[in-house]
Amino acid sequence: MWWEAVVFYAWVGVQSLQSITLAQITAVVIAYVAWQQWKTSRGKVKLDLFDRRFQAYQAMRDVLGKMFTVGVTSEEVVKFWFATANADFLFGPDIKKYRDELFKRGGNLVDANRNMKRALDMGAPQAEREAIAKAQQAEVEWARNQVDVIAGKFRKYLDVSKL
Repeated sequence: MWWEAVVFYAWVGVQSLQSITLAQITAVVIAYVAWQQWKTSRGKVKLDLFDRRFQAYQAMRDVLGKMFTVGVTSEEVVKFWFATANADFLFGPDIKKYRDELFKRGGNLVDANRNMKRALDMGAPQAEREAIAKAQQAEVEWARNQVDVIAGKFRKYLDVSKL
């Protein structure tokens, strides 16, 4: 009968449970705790990586914002460069290239602003001031266009579902 089979398997289960020792139960509990600690540690590493990447992203956004709003100074460009020095190790070559371009463009804008001030102070001819203004405008326009681009460049590095 079917109920005899059920009773037999229940008896076998009880017999095998009785053979489990306290040491075996302790080993299973210790393995479970170790696995949980490993998962927690792995999550912390991912969070730390995200935080460092986001800081670099924020520093780049800040310098871009200053480039097309109030203007950027040479000190701010240098500060940006040092604040994002770890980008070479946190991102792929695409972000390193973008960082280099942002530094170059920020420096170009600083130079153009300095040249315009000097040209205005010295009463430079109209044509010279217009050339400097075009250089300024080109860098400001580039920075303004980057507002829509920068998030896409960083998306694959800051997507928490893929960390």
